[in-house]
Amino acid sequence: MAFEVEIIRGLQSIRNDFFDAFFNLFSYLGSVWAVAVVALLIFFLYNKKVGVAFAITEGVAYLSCWLMKNLIKRPRPFVAVENILDIGGESGFSFPSGHLTATIVIAIFLFYIAFHIFKKRGKIISSVCIVLYVLLMVVDRMYLGVHYITDTIGGIVLGSIWCAVALLALPPLGRLFDKHYAKIRAKIVAKREAKKEAKQEADEELKQDKMPESEGEMPVEHSDKEGE
Repeated sequence: MAFEVEIIRGLQSIRNDFFDAFFNLFSYLGSVWAVAVVALLIFFLYNKKVGVAFAITEGVAYLSCWLMKNLIKRPRPFVAVENILDIGGESGFSFPSGHLTATIVIAIFLFYIAFHIFKKRGKIISSVCIVLYVLLMVVDRMYLGVHYITDTIGGIVLGSIWCAVALLALPPLGRLFDKHYAKIRAKIVAKREAKKEAKQEADEELKQDKMPESEGEMPVEHSDKEGE
């Protein structure tokens, strides 16, 4: 669509070295590395169930995004349109945006966490930051010449759908996770206790082996007096 091309051209018309560096660095916040870091932080610092749900959602969203890209096969803007620069150095197809798919999943899960841990003011501040994060990623992908605006919208919709599925499924999956996690933890504890008991028994046997046979017996005194 013509208006999509004009948006990209308008953004690239203000191109300079600072924006090139900034938006190329900002892209990492929607990459697999950002997803991995967020997953670990949620798992270890917030909630294991939510961390697992986040990782699964990102994985399913990525797979569905990859399938859609290879089915639709929309060329990237810098490939299809003259005078649009490839600043981002991306390859593959354009629709939907994988970065926006990952970004919106991160954003929605951060919204979920923020609304559970912050009070009113914290919720407002975190919400503004998360919205800015998503909007900047939209601008980022177009400035770099690797996506049209409809690609970014497609990524947002796709990621949002999988987030809705994940958050609806989280309570029953959480109960299932708790059940299996408790079983695994009980097995680990039982193994540790068994090892501890076996070690104690081995130590006792070793002590018994080192004790002299006459230990605990009273010595017998002999009298050598003659003529008695």
